[in-house]
Amino acid sequence: MGNDSPVYYRDGPTSTCKKGETRDDYDVAFDTLKECCENQVYWDVYGCMQSSPKVLEFEYSLDFEELVEPLSCQEADTIAKRIEDAMDPHMPSGTTVIVVGIGAATISGDIVSGTTSCGGSLAGQSYQGAWSLTADYSIPPGITTSVKFHVSTECSSSGCTDAQSVKTLYDTTYQSLFLYAQATMTQDIIKAAGASPAVPQLQHAAISGCYLHDASWDLHGSEDWRRYFG
Repeated sequence: MGNDSPVYYRDGPTSTCKKGETRDDYDVAFDTLKECCENQVYWDVYGCMQSSPKVLEFEYSLDFEELVEPLSCQEADTIAKRIEDAMDPHMPSGTTVIVVGIGAATISGDIVSGTTSCGGSLAGQSYQGAWSLTADYSIPPGITTSVKFHVSTECSSSGCTDAQSVKTLYDTTYQSLFLYAQATMTQDIIKAAGASPAVPQLQHAAISGCYLHDASWDLHGSEDWRRYFG
């Protein structure tokens, strides 16, 4: 999955937690802001949560025509990375989008090792399986596969102070993703798929209908939503 899942690490001088990337070299990193504050700033968890940059997260799915579900974790990882590479230059500032599912396969990054693991239909398989990038590849006619994305977008220094400001940020980010899916996303993915080494699984893929399915939003630390927003 490109190892771009957001992680959180302590910023020593400020006793807050900041967002980073799994590929960066952190001595200690956590999946959520709350976990980071509870472990690294345990003497003032509330202050850490309040002072640390907030990150809005949500997931959505897009249907792709002429995309076959991956047969191994390596294949899923390769497809996911190339989609992420195509999308990254076109994302709003402060927004990271990663692929977390392709069809019935789920994809996740391991913060400690920087590797990718898979579940769902690929649970229990080795990373490489029987697939290789140079294998012959054919697409059965009429096939459509859903791709699931995880989005994290940073709140501004004055944002995410109440439920309405969070919803406004979600609406703005969602609209940007929707318009991108309608515009050049298919072309960007096909272009990225042709870069060396080529990823033939994506060279004929096309977004079907441009509908963003199953989108729902959350704010890191939302377990304490009432505490922060009343």
